[in-house]
Amino acid sequence: MKHLLVGFFLLSAGCSQSGSNNILASANAGDAHAQYQMAVRNVNGEGMPKNLAEALGWYRQSANQGYPLAQFNLGHLYQSGTGVEQDKLQAYDWYLKAAEQGLREAQFNVGLMYKLGDGTEESEEQAFKWTIDAANQGHADAQFNLGVWYGRGLGTEKDEVEAFKWYLKAAQQGNENAKVIVGGRYFSGHGTSIDKIRGYAWLQLGSTVTAEKYRAHHHKEMSDVELEKSQALVDSCRDSDADEPRCL
Repeated sequence: MKHLLVGFFLLSAGCSQSGSNNILASANAGDAHAQYQMAVRNVNGEGMPKNLAEALGWYRQSANQGYPLAQFNLGHLYQSGTGVEQDKLQAYDWYLKAAEQGLREAQFNVGLMYKLGDGTEESEEQAFKWTIDAANQGHADAQFNLGVWYGRGLGTEKDEVEAFKWYLKAAQQGNENAKVIVGGRYFSGHGTSIDKIRGYAWLQLGSTVTAEKYRAHHHKEMSDVELEKSQALVDSCRDSDADEPRCL
């Protein structure tokens, strides 16, 4: 299973010195978004020397006003111990505040923390709840994890059809692990109907060593006609305006 805790330090757009002064003035006046921007600027050294201590102060001011991106980044700092003593309980608390406001990255992290018992009690049911919230907002890694959890019956009833559905959504967003699983399931009919042509196309779209290994394994099962049809599917995707995986 993929356990990815993402950092989410967003780069703010560059601006003139007068623009920077305006942001600072707004931040000092209590504007939560401006305080967040000042924090990001201090983290990245944008128009000023990098200063994590200063960034932490601005993040805290913004987060205490309920600004979800600041809450998330503050959680990340506590989780990683960057510029502050590592504190998983504080990380969970700040992630949860952002997750409750609908930030999908925070929902994903809260789900993983419940799954691992990291900063909070272990709970597969809560892990599933937060992960499906993130997945429904299009978070590809959350979608992949749902595929795993439906497939194993973790936090929910085992359901191979649902597992395939979520793996497919993740693959359509470019998740490399999901591409391999979707390709393999089209060959096995696990949670879906058998479709070797489409399955081999997914393995062709995969760029990992594992995808290459499975392509070699399944190649011998394909007729020349099936290989041509599969290649045509891949070519039509690559020639289209759509993102490559979304064509399948």
